[in-house]
Amino acid sequence: AGLLAAVAATGDEDGSVPVAATGRHDGPARLPAVREALVRRNEPLAPFWLAEPGSRGVRRPALDGLDVLIIDAEDHFTAMGATLLRSLGCDVRVRRYDEDYTLQGPDLVVVGPGPGDPRERGHAKIDILYEVTGQLLEQDTPFLSVCLGHQVLSGTLGLDLVRRPVPNQGVQRAVDLFGRRELVYFYNSFTALAASDEIPGAPVRPGTVRVARDPVTHEVHALRGPGFCSVQFHPASVMTRNGDRVLGDLLTGLLAPPVCPPPDQGVPA
Repeated sequence: AGLLAAVAATGDEDGSVPVAATGRHDGPARLPAVREALVRRNEPLAPFWLAEPGSRGVRRPALDGLDVLIIDAEDHFTAMGATLLRSLGCDVRVRRYDEDYTLQGPDLVVVGPGPGDPRERGHAKIDILYEVTGQLLEQDTPFLSVCLGHQVLSGTLGLDLVRRPVPNQGVQRAVDLFGRRELVYFYNSFTALAASDEIPGAPVRPGTVRVARDPVTHEVHALRGPGFCSVQFHPASVMTRNGDRVLGDLLTGLLAPPVCPPPDQGVPA
């Protein structure tokens, strides 16, 4: 909160800075060049987190009142994700991965981010996340998987999981997210790889899975399949420029009813 307050404090509407904040009337922050530099510094940051809590985000009619269960895999981004979802209109509850919860009942399940090696089968948390992901694929509940959850979903769908040569220890990067350029925040040591923009779905949930990926490294940024989607990056980070819109768009698309093609009318005689 202190960091967000600091980066947001670029002055009043008239460009002035309170005396209490500067200790003097002629501080450098009153200079136009300094104020412009402060504004530029904030440009890569998410306006959502720089705004007053009461004015954050725009509620989505399609998400209003949605019952959301977040499965916390031991990551502080879980709390920020809950805040983002509530701003979109969702009713959110958070449970640790090893607590009691049911996957049947919520309108949406979020398999949250967290530390860990997604290849380490036999580790209690990793095994639970694979079990949860498998159950979600077998039932009709829509779900979103984030970071470690995304990696577990990728592994479940048969994608290779590898350790990155250099970990993304807090990296902001512009990526192509299903045809739209987005500035997003990565914090991951492992990644899924895909050689194509589409992969088959799971046998228990057949269909095509779309892949947003780096065309050079083949690193997977996001997946979108029948009744689910996932992202490697953190939509809730202050370093994901439009995280509230990105998350809202993903979930609105996820929950939209499938569009059926019109029946074949045949060829007029």
